[in-house]
Amino acid sequence: MGGAAARALLLALAWLAVALAPCLAQARDFALVVGVGAFQDQAFEPLRYAAGDARQMAAYLSDPQGGGFAPRDVAVLLDEQATRANILAHTERISSLAKPGDTVLLYFSSHGAYTQERQASVVCHDSRATDRGGAYGPIVSAPSALVRDDLRDFLRRLPARKRAVVLDVCHGADATAGLSRPTARLKGYPPGSETETGPDRAAGPGSGEDQVTLILASCLGRERAWESRQLGSSIFTYYLIQGLRHHKGDLAAAFYYAQERTDRQSTQEKGWCQTPYIIRNPAWRRLILGRAEKG
Repeated sequence: MGGAAARALLLALAWLAVALAPCLAQARDFALVVGVGAFQDQAFEPLRYAAGDARQMAAYLSDPQGGGFAPRDVAVLLDEQATRANILAHTERISSLAKPGDTVLLYFSSHGAYTQERQASVVCHDSRATDRGGAYGPIVSAPSALVRDDLRDFLRRLPARKRAVVLDVCHGADATAGLSRPTARLKGYPPGSETETGPDRAAGPGSGEDQVTLILASCLGRERAWESRQLGSSIFTYYLIQGLRHHKGDLAAAFYYAQERTDRQSTQEKGWCQTPYIIRNPAWRRLILGRAEKG
């Protein structure tokens, strides 16, 4: 073979390798699992089980018979590690590594608190309270907490099309507002039709026909996310992990499994309602946290 022909063949093979690389690359699963039970500001009472909640969720995700995530792709931040800056640094790392075909899960077990602007947020280890005597607990300084805009910006930048956020915090549903917008409808189909399709164009570069976003909150706004001495865990996380195992990683099915049991357990044990809340976009698409079931 002549030199020119050999060079042409090498160029063709190189082009083919580049073209096929996205198809041949195996999808990865990334998770950031955060549990904060110890806080610098003593206005926030310690949580008995938040770090354990995070460990249990990470154990499920890393279990080959559970989520099937590679352990190196499950980042766990507990207590002193879970500063606002460290959490945001890990979300930036995930955004830089994730590809469109990947799955990304963010999980938080901590306090939830309102800011002075009445925005619900996740309390980090180094969050600061501006007022200890709010009607729904201490008021948190917005720049020191993980606020809704932080989560929304992460989802907009995230290339992965399969994404989920789980907030096991008080006032959880209020912290999810605006994280995912309704899926665009195609003209000519009735509402709720399973033939509807279309990306969430507000969600950023992960938009696509196979995109699915699930946002799970352990309770409604102005409700408390309870810990349970009977279960040795937060109530919602305990039943969510049970639901994931029962439903082979189907996150939406696991949520509905946990929703009923969380409400019943909190009513019986605490005497208060705790109503978990979900946003599914689009409503008919599944998100599976389980390598064996992804096919």
